[in-house]
Amino acid sequence: MMIAEEKKTAARAISTLKVMFPSFAAKMDDDEEWMNFLIEEWSKGLSGIPMVDVLHGIELVRRSGSEFAPSLPKFIEYCGGRPKLNKGLEDKRETTKDYAQMWMNADDKGKYRFFFDHPKSEVPGYVQVWFKNYNKQHRGWTNQESQMMINFHCQPQWLDISDDEQEARREKIEKMKDDHQKNIINYFMNRRSA
Repeated sequence: MMIAEEKKTAARAISTLKVMFPSFAAKMDDDEEWMNFLIEEWSKGLSGIPMVDVLHGIELVRRSGSEFAPSLPKFIEYCGGRPKLNKGLEDKRETTKDYAQMWMNADDKGKYRFFFDHPKSEVPGYVQVWFKNYNKQHRGWTNQESQMMINFHCQPQWLDISDDEQEARREKIEKMKDDHQKNIINYFMNRRSA
């Protein structure tokens, strides 16, 4: 059963890439054996990666601007990597945070505070989806409420001004950002007591 699902996921990813990159599809359309081999390898490579992360990877490929389909290892990277393998492979050059692992290890309070503690710009999109789903299921939040919390560290849209203006009015802008964050905190404090 699980193997069939993995093959279905791999076939869906490959089909999407074939549509996005016609040259990628050229050899596969004529050679059924090659296509079956490709699906077999991709199903092994994508094994254990949730469908939401595969869809996220497809979206990143779409936005990459590349003229060529990614290799399987590159596509796995677009999907957020393989957390189980990442733990065992230490990369000394780069010390990045594993937000997926941090999310999975967080207790309820940690999940509530996740975007207080970690800016949206650093957290992968699939963890944001997990955050929304968790809050919908466990707190009854709407997607809009979860998005408010995700945007806690974001500069509000009404503060989008040029760098020159920002430098000249830094103190006032910092107060506006603080007020923005306080409004979010107050909203959720009042919501919890309602």
